[in-house]
Parts: sequence; C-alpha cells; structure tokens
Amino acid sequence: QLVEAAAIRVAARPITLDRFMIDVAPGARLAVTGAWHLTSANPDFGGLSAMHASGSALTFLSDKGALVRLGVDPARTHWTGTIAPLPPNCGGTTEKGMNDTESLASDGESGALWIGYEWRNVICRIAEARAGGSVYVAPPVMAQWGATSGPEAMVRRRDGSFLVFEEKPARLGLNGDVIAFSQDPTGKGSKSTVMHFRPPTGYLPVDGAELPDGR
Repeated sequence: QLVEAAAIRVAARPITLDRFMIDVAPGARLAVTGAWHLTSANPDFGGLSAMHASGSALTFLSDKGALVRLGVDPARTHWTGTIAPLPPNCGGTTEKGMNDTESLASDGESGALWIGYEWRNVICRIAEARAGGSVYVAPPVMAQWGATSGPEAMVRRRDGSFLVFEEKPARLGLNGDVIAFSQDPTGKGSKSTVMHFRPPTGYLPVDGAELPDGR
C-alpha cells in the first residue's frame, strides 16, 4: 500500500485511433485527437478508474487508492509527475476494497477534489488549500447500491451542483440511479434528487464531464 508521495515516470506509447473509432455509432459527434498506452515501473500505477484534465495536466485515481498527477507532452515518450496516497481521513484502510476509488470531480479554482469510493459507497472531499481539510460522507441515497455498483462517475457542474452515477450490471438490464446533489455532497444543506438512466446497450458509465454548452 502506498504510504507517501513519490515522483513517477510514465512511458507514453501512442496508439492508432482506428481501434477507438470502429464502434462509434453513425452520426455521433466524437473526435478522438490522440491516445496513449501508459505504463510505469511504480507498482501503485495502473488500474486507473477516473481522470480529470486541466490544460496539459492530468489527475488520475487508481484502484489502489492512489492519486496520480501527470504533465502531458505529446511530443515526448515519457511523462513525469507525482503519485500519492489519498488522505487517511477519507476513511480508508490498507484493504483493497476500502480504497476502491472509482470517480473523480474537481474545482479548478480552489483545487478541491471529490472522490467516489465503491464498496463503501462514500464520497470524500480533499480540500488541498489547507492541511487536514478532508472529509467524507456516506449519502443515505447511495446506501442501497451494491458493493460493486457504487459511484462510478461523478460530475461537478459549473453552478456547484453534482451528478453521481451508479454502475448497474448490464446483464440485469436495469435502469441505474443518477443522483443530483444541489451542492457539495460532503457539506451541510445539500439536497439530493434520485433519477434514473438507461445506458446504451452493452455500455456502462465510467466517467463524466459537463460540456461547454452545459449538457
């Protein structure tokens, strides 16, 4: 288990785009401009389950409860950054199930991060602007989600509200929950509304982002 922050070096091997475009539905407005296969000798790198992009910087979560930050340079074959454990006051332990991070949202102005944990179905907020400023909650509306169908995707919208998507096994053919939080779900006064969604056949939610037009 990762116990302290460390520098990390990641090999970035470009991948041809054909493999990503083969299953794109006709008429879909999707433009893939680059793809890379990332590897590192660091044993805590890998199993990346969520990503946030800000300019040329990427922030990843790993299934081992690690926070990875990389500077992206498409002209180079190796990228550098840091890898660090999540704060212990996010409620985790050294057990894999307690650190199964699946979703990530960010506030670009304050640097705060929100992290969704599977198995425990909790959300942890890391306020990087001040030491020890981390807190986690277990929203009652997420309590009935299964151990492996927790908060798979999370979006913080520009107005400060949040959307949290449940991962529902596709084989069951069921609608999944999407919960709208009126504000920071780890703070006081946030109201929640449970809605439902049905993903396209054969697909499950893995990540989410608000588009420039607000969708």
